[in-house]
Amino acid sequence: MPFSSTGKAVTTLEQLVHWGPSGTIFAVAIGNASLLAQFSKSSALSLEHLDLRSVDGQPASYHAGERYPVLTSGYFGRPNTSSTTSPGTGSTPGTSTGSTLENPNTFGNATNPSAVVVGDFNRDGIQDFAAAASGSNSVAVFLGAGNGAFHDPVSYTTDQNPSAIIAVDLNGDGYLDLVTTGANSNDIAVLLGNGDGTFKAYTAFAVGTQPAALISGDFNGDSYPDIAVANAGSNNITILLGKGDGTFQAPSTFATGTSPRALVSADFNGDGLADLAVANYSSNDLWVFLGNGDGTFRNTVTYTGLNAPRAITAQNLNQDTFIDLVVANSGGNTVSVFLGDGSGAFPKTAQYATGSGPVAVVTADFTNNNIEDIATANSGDGTVSLLLGNGDGTFQSPIEITIGSGAQPVALATGTFSANGYVGLLTANFAANDFSILLGEGNGSFVNPSGGTYTYTGGTTYAPPPAFNFEDLGLSLKVTPHVHGTEEIALELETEIKLLTGNSLDGIPEIAQRKLQSQVQLRAGECAVIAGLLSSTQARSILGIPGLSSLPGFGPVLRTNTQNTNSSEILILIRPVLVDLPPDQFVTHPIWVGSETRPLTPL
Repeated sequence: MPFSSTGKAVTTLEQLVHWGPSGTIFAVAIGNASLLAQFSKSSALSLEHLDLRSVDGQPASYHAGERYPVLTSGYFGRPNTSSTTSPGTGSTPGTSTGSTLENPNTFGNATNPSAVVVGDFNRDGIQDFAAAASGSNSVAVFLGAGNGAFHDPVSYTTDQNPSAIIAVDLNGDGYLDLVTTGANSNDIAVLLGNGDGTFKAYTAFAVGTQPAALISGDFNGDSYPDIAVANAGSNNITILLGKGDGTFQAPSTFATGTSPRALVSADFNGDGLADLAVANYSSNDLWVFLGNGDGTFRNTVTYTGLNAPRAITAQNLNQDTFIDLVVANSGGNTVSVFLGDGSGAFPKTAQYATGSGPVAVVTADFTNNNIEDIATANSGDGTVSLLLGNGDGTFQSPIEITIGSGAQPVALATGTFSANGYVGLLTANFAANDFSILLGEGNGSFVNPSGGTYTYTGGTTYAPPPAFNFEDLGLSLKVTPHVHGTEEIALELETEIKLLTGNSLDGIPEIAQRKLQSQVQLRAGECAVIAGLLSSTQARSILGIPGLSSLPGFGPVLRTNTQNTNSSEILILIRPVLVDLPPDQFVTHPIWVGSETRPLTPL
């Protein structure tokens, strides 16, 4: 509640003349002289109302303040003087220790990572990632810090030689679960999430021989996630229909081409049913399966002309509302683009050059222009190829971003890994046993993991653009309600304040941070003050004629005393309100959520 007060001619008050809404006027008698002095007081009350919606046991967050960019690109790769470890390989990779900044772009601690998936595993609003480590038969989970850095990984045992991984909520508890393929154990492993970034021990479900890829979708329309698996050794796909509790019905299989290594699910013909597209590595073709809506599929068409296809993705590339396909040809160093016509067919095809040995492909809007672009991970030359879209289903010449000679990137994922909100890239580097983060700048450029230069097709090199970490300055509030049967509500409160100190080190501003955790017990509808900020400033000045204003008797008449007082009082109050539905109005069907870069999943 802002409050201000001003006053003039502070003297002894002898007679009240007028009181009004704009101020109080006094007449003051000093000897035979009279003086009119006016005091004015104004106040303004500003109330901001904000609804935070949550469910029992789930946090809701609010931030009031601004985002402050901190330039960091000049400091990537600097050694940390307060640590004996080298950047990017220490026990706390990508974190800030003391006053210097470690390399936030490369992370190790996984043996032969073969696949990677991005998701929010601990529900803090920050993207994390999990990797299938085929060399150690495990899954490594990295929780994100929100600035392109990640915490130490936690590993979980999984099936033998995990070759692919997805994240999906299989049991409807709102927590992401992990599923991997066991290429040597001929099964999939399900690790149910606990919602805090940890996972339960895996449960195995048998599939075909040498499973190489998997995808989730609702194939029978019961709102429960199902899984399709491409089996490279048995030349078929396995369909596992989910029961909604993390388990599956008996599997069914459908024949494919030779050695299927990749598959994707989307609605290709606009009938509202999930379809499948399978890329067959050895027969060099693409099979399209249209869904019947009951968990079964029919093969409608086969497309040839591929060259050792290893990856596939689905997206609308030419803004015609129809789903298109992109296939990475590891043997031809190209991507094949199939433009869909909305009937389940893909009559228009084109090929575009990439780096050597593309084995992973993703689509996303890297230039922030609402046009889909393509990126591939190239294991042959250790690069990422970026093909910027023209919006009509065609693409520009590739931009090659070097990950590292001999790194052998074999998996690729997209995500917003820093607070700037732009899409970045994550690669899993099989031979280097690590991962590379490319922080997107929103204009088609990325921060290079080594802090070096970009090499574009044609031999021209460019320095990497400036990189920023964005800090949320101001007040952040996180509230977690716990509802009791008597309409009493326990609120877990976490209040955090971040402010600039005015100091800096090596050009990086210092930020002061205070965090307070507390708990209050209220009844529904009751109000409580949970935080506040009080400040007051006062300024005084004297104006008068030099020499005369200090004369006895007449001095006060010939001078003006001014006092300005500004007081600020900010109070934050919270009032919990229970919202529920009568039993006959409960919503029994799930709400589906997704994005341009993430498939629809039930909430």
